Amino acid sequence: MIDESNPNSIASFALGVLSIIFYSVVYYPQFYVIYKTKKTDGISIWMLLVWGQADFLSLVGVVVLNLELSLIIIGWYHAFVGFLMTMYTLYYEKDNKFIKYIAVGVYYGINISVSLYLTIAFLYNYEAGTVLGWASSIFYIIGRFPQLYLNYRRKTTEGLSMLMYIFTILGNTFYLLSVLAFSLEPDYIYTNLPWIFMIVITVLMDFVVLYQFRYYKKSVQSNTGVTQV
Repeated sequence: MIDESNPNSIASFALGVLSIIFYSVVYYPQFYVIYKTKKTDGISIWMLLVWGQADFLSLVGVVVLNLELSLIIIGWYHAFVGFLMTMYTLYYEKDNKFIKYIAVGVYYGINISVSLYLTIAFLYNYEAGTVLGWASSIFYIIGRFPQLYLNYRRKTTEGLSMLMYIFTILGNTFYLLSVLAFSLEPDYIYTNLPWIFMIVITVLMDFVVLYQFRYYKKSVQSNTGVTQV
């Protein structure tokens, strides 16, 4: 709930809304790229699956810790849209599509079941929420590596949306500002430390992906002798 008498609460909510706005459009540029090219070569399915794991752990963590409503909304949205992005990517897969659908369905089914159990069993349990927060942060960080490696191996970022990463950076930045604006009390910062740590590291890694966009674009231009404006 927003405490209208508390400027920090209002500022945190406003920043949280901005974060939700950017998060809400994160995947749409990638949806469009896949739809336009009818290919999924440029995006790592392993990245999506690991992000999905992190989304569920993060969602359960913020619910268990009873954190701000904006963070819970973001958690639900991440989990849902991440699932849609994974299924959409599989739709344009060419090999073993049916088997992959079954595998991903089982994967998400287990995630949802375990998430419900953890939420009921550890609701308002500080220690459990903190462990879940750190686990989700680790998965969010690990999830960046498959895409970084795929870009490096292919020596191109073709098929990957730059806007997806720009929106991710903006969403994470406003998320972090939302947390910090609410309170700078040591206990509050400590409670949110897993998410603060995750955002700082993943934003830095996302800038590395943006660097790959620029580097491989320049490499293609120098090899072809074509200059793009």
